[in-house]
Amino acid sequence: MIWAAEHGARVANISFLGVSRSLTVQSAAQYMRNKGGVVVIAAGNTGVQQSDPAGDLFTAVAATDSNDARSSFSSFGNYVSVAAPGVSIWTTVPGGGYGAMSGTSASSAVVAGVYGLMMSANRTLLPATLDRILFSTALQQGAPHRDPYTGWGRVDAAAAVSKAKQAVESDTQPPTTAAAAQVSGVASGLVAVNAVASDNVGIARVELYAHGVLVATDISAPYAFVVDTSNLASGAATLYTRAYDASGNVAASNTFTLAVANNPVAPTVNITDTTNGTLVTTAAPRRSR
Repeated sequence: MIWAAEHGARVANISFLGVSRSLTVQSAAQYMRNKGGVVVIAAGNTGVQQSDPAGDLFTAVAATDSNDARSSFSSFGNYVSVAAPGVSIWTTVPGGGYGAMSGTSASSAVVAGVYGLMMSANRTLLPATLDRILFSTALQQGAPHRDPYTGWGRVDAAAAVSKAKQAVESDTQPPTTAAAAQVSGVASGLVAVNAVASDNVGIARVELYAHGVLVATDISAPYAFVVDTSNLASGAATLYTRAYDASGNVAASNTFTLAVANNPVAPTVNITDTTNGTLVTTAAPRRSR
């Protein structure tokens, strides 16, 4: 996901149950969302309730049949966001050709496709807005609500795309950031610098600058840097951070200084047990013990 986001992808689909429990996957999903993308996952095919965590990092998709009812094999739980067709889906099959398959793996791919259509209709929309439109346009049985079986309902691609076209995104609020060096007194060698950053939508990255030159970048909290002070001139080094959100808004922290000492001090030597002009002869060898 990180590689995909770095190369411009805005939609990732993971057709596996349980990936949302992984802290590594959660971190990667947060990175993609900070880059303006969304991550879709399959709810699973166990047919029973799952305890996967609910949250905003993933859109978990259950499977429905031709009657818009939850498929008997579809896993359920509070983590389910929406549902999509997942029974007898015509697709490619191993070995070549086409065939029908059933599973939430197909359902999550359908939702990933709907996200792609929404983004094509309006490229300015942020992940939270895309989620809100997708969920609000889904078809539900009965009164609007979210349930553990189909989430907000079965996705409606036409309605979602139509609403996405009309939506106006206006995130102009810049993030905030602050930083401090973890050192007291004169700094030399490697010095740790910790930073904090927050935003109304999400932080895309935090950069550390020394004397106005970029020296390090971090993409996920907690934001931590290591500065090699050997690359800085001795004296007072001025540092600060810049935080960026997914909309391109940027803010800089207050500057702080490091007292850097990099000039090596040459050793001194002084002969004190003889005088100038004294004749020095070969000393007798020392006996070994």
